[in-house]
Amino acid sequence: MVIAIGATERYARHVQCCNQTWAFGRKSPTSKSGVRRKVPWGGVAFRLSEFDPPEDARNQLYLAKQHYEDVRAACSEHVLPKHFGMASALLATVLGDRNLASSDSEYVDNLRRSIGLYLLALSFVSEVRDAEDWGKIQHNLGLAYTELAKA
Repeated sequence: MVIAIGATERYARHVQCCNQTWAFGRKSPTSKSGVRRKVPWGGVAFRLSEFDPPEDARNQLYLAKQHYEDVRAACSEHVLPKHFGMASALLATVLGDRNLASSDSEYVDNLRRSIGLYLLALSFVSEVRDAEDWGKIQHNLGLAYTELAKA
């Protein structure tokens, strides 16, 4: 028998699991391995947001946003630059989600920030060495420009 759990309970379980991961591994979110773990947790929260009603999706999006902002805060152009660039691109994707914004003007602001983050991310991703990531960022940049034109 499958028991459906609500978005609030999934969110609480996700936060609890994240906290256990940090405690179990004794890794700081700012360590190299901590940064590598933080990115997938952002992905989990973002993915859960796609299945939740808008009011619950926003909670998941805020959590994903926080994970990616934490990675960006722990990295820089000189410290783990690829992680910084990819976290920037992933944060841009979260910001481009309409469910994150509570108003049309906030959505437009988020799209503008998203475009800036995608452009920044491209400076850390090589078209030759990281062709798949580079292509995804270019694609998502185009989608963000399209959404901004429609907004």
